[in-house]
Amino acid sequence: MSVVKRLDYYFVEPGPQNTDMVAEAVRGRVEETGIRTVIVASDSGETAVKLCRALGEAARVIAISWKEMDPENVEELKAFNAILVQKSHTPLSTKETATVRNIYYTLGQGFKVAVEVVLIAVDKGLVDVGEDVIAVGGTG
Repeated sequence: MSVVKRLDYYFVEPGPQNTDMVAEAVRGRVEETGIRTVIVASDSGETAVKLCRALGEAARVIAISWKEMDPENVEELKAFNAILVQKSHTPLSTKETATVRNIYYTLGQGFKVAVEVVLIAVDKGLVDVGEDVIAVGGTG
């Protein structure tokens, strides 16, 4: 029987005050698992930039936004060779997906968003179905 022991972080409140610790946690998970793809929801691009800075070349970052990211962040993300998806659709926002969306909400808004960005990355052909990734829900 194999056992995985890991440290998990639970934040009482969402918000930008958690981003640096999330970046640290993601870096630790990349180091311990060898997973080399991180997908992050990042409307302004700021969270994605912080992840890129924390990860360096340890993993590729795919940043998903539902709007246009701030141009300064876009430039920095491009310098890190991050993959950007801007003005993306939201796959769990339709009437047909309401039940699934609500199930994910019971686990937390960030969990639902983390699942959503992976679905978007798969839909765009940026990752394969079944590929191991680390997903981050973003600041909001």
